[in-house]
Amino acid sequence: MTDDNTAEWAPGSSFPSLAYTEATICDCLGIEPETLQALVAVDRVLQVTPGEARPVYPAFQVTDDGSLLSGLDAVICELAGGVDDPWTWWMWLLAHPDYAGGKALWELLRDGETDEVVRAAGRSAWAWRP
Repeated sequence: MTDDNTAEWAPGSSFPSLAYTEATICDCLGIEPETLQALVAVDRVLQVTPGEARPVYPAFQVTDDGSLLSGLDAVICELAGGVDDPWTWWMWLLAHPDYAGGKALWELLRDGETDEVVRAAGRSAWAWRP
């Protein structure tokens, strides 16, 4: 559901990738805003709040079949152990490390490489700790 015809760009032009508004991600997932917030609270959905603006949701976390990206919650849990910053997590998931064969880390999750991405998140979190 991340095709340009169904996606809604979030306000502002400084987002690193396509982002959904609350209304759009709820529509893509077929859920109510209350359910979305419950999923955010348990790190099942990545929510980023740019300053005083309304929250946005990186579009890559919604798969083509309208489900949530499997393994994202485990990755967020690992990353949060190093830094509590959803912007940093978003940027990390967009990274294309050498070992990923030209893919972004979120693409490895999409392709079922969950264990590899979770281990990488743990290593990054460890390096970010003060």
